[in-house]
Amino acid sequence: MTDLTLLSAPRISAPLFAAILTRNHSPAAAEAAELALIPDGYGLDRAIALAFFRHESRYGTAGVATHTRGWGNLRPASWQARRAGIYTSPESGQFALYTTWANSLRDWCELLRRFYVPAGLTTVYAVTPRYAPSGDGNDPIRYAADVVATVLRWQVEDQAPRPAGTRWQALRTCNIRRAPHRRAPLAGALQRGAAWYGELVSGGVYQGNDQWVQSADGRYVWSGCLRQVSS
Repeated sequence: MTDLTLLSAPRISAPLFAAILTRNHSPAAAEAAELALIPDGYGLDRAIALAFFRHESRYGTAGVATHTRGWGNLRPASWQARRAGIYTSPESGQFALYTTWANSLRDWCELLRRFYVPAGLTTVYAVTPRYAPSGDGNDPIRYAADVVATVLRWQVEDQAPRPAGTRWQALRTCNIRRAPHRRAPLAGALQRGAAWYGELVSGGVYQGNDQWVQSADGRYVWSGCLRQVSS
């Protein structure tokens, strides 16, 4: 049985991520560029996140997600800071309601990072019994097998290169910027423990350090927020 860890560098490229949403007529396709980067910031594999989206709602085209913009059909919970409300399905009960797919994906990533990873549930087969329990009419093993098979199929399809550069790890939550300066526009956030790939460049001085780590796609994280790790 092949299993996959959630804590991984992207297994598919951002262009393929967007192409999958587009060719499946997903209502989330318009947000694809932003969506592809969100799991990266949490140290989670974007391909697994997308495969869960596929399994739960056929990329947002079926079920309650058509009403909620819910990436993973999450039930309402007090920690969901990005939730805009609650949608009640006559057949299935209450679900978290969102105004954007990006907000719901962030809460999906937050769920895994806050409640699954600390409990040691870091692979697809470890996650599904809790995420989609059999007591709710699910088949966790079949669910996991579908997610894993989908990711492996996409990896075969994807011919784009994997993240280039030296591997770094975030020591805390770090800002991702569009230029090597602390006043440059934000391009996202890198969560503590997440991986970042790139090379050192000089830029604006911050706390006495002018070194920034530039990714292959031209984004920057201040080096004082990172530590270099072996690949």
